Amino acid sequence: MKQNNEIMDYNSLLKIFVISVVSAIFAFLVIFFFSNYASLFFAYDFDIPASFNFTGISFPTINDSTHWSRDALVTILLSKPISAVIGGIVFLFVFMLATKKPVSVIMLLFWLNVFAFNSAFGVLIDDAVASTGTYEVAVAMNIDIVYLIVTGIVFVFIFLKIGMMNGHLILLSFPNQKLYSVKPRIMFFAQSF
Repeated sequence: MKQNNEIMDYNSLLKIFVISVVSAIFAFLVIFFFSNYASLFFAYDFDIPASFNFTGISFPTINDSTHWSRDALVTILLSKPISAVIGGIVFLFVFMLATKKPVSVIMLLFWLNVFAFNSAFGVLIDDAVASTGTYEVAVAMNIDIVYLIVTGIVFVFIFLKIGMMNGHLILLSFPNQKLYSVKPRIMFFAQSF
């Protein structure tokens, strides 16, 4: 006979799964547009032409050094990850402080938080691998490779802590689900992600 703490409401899990998928798509689009429009705003502030579409933001004059001063390079290329981090921090605080949220708001705040931090750290890693974007900022600022490695380790630690905080907030947000034994947790998180 199954114990009471392993009984789960699978209909509510299906509802959470559908809400989670819709929230994840919406959250991705919000973070994508927010962070790219931040770069677009600063590009036009420095009179650098830029275009924005569903592949991201592109600069046709990237090799033209007359437009790209050191300040423009740092401001424009760092605005995307910095705006994503600021958005992630705001969404994390709202997720922590708001009480009695419906499931749709819980999942939306969760995914906004995940995509914001993932976008910020993903841009840094992608640019380092491709030697573009924020890598060019590091070169322009003469940042040594040792500092970049130490910064990467700090980012991994922060990303791990944010993930732990998100997991704890999700557990606290669904008190009616019996998530204290292994099987219900695996079922819940497999359907939520």
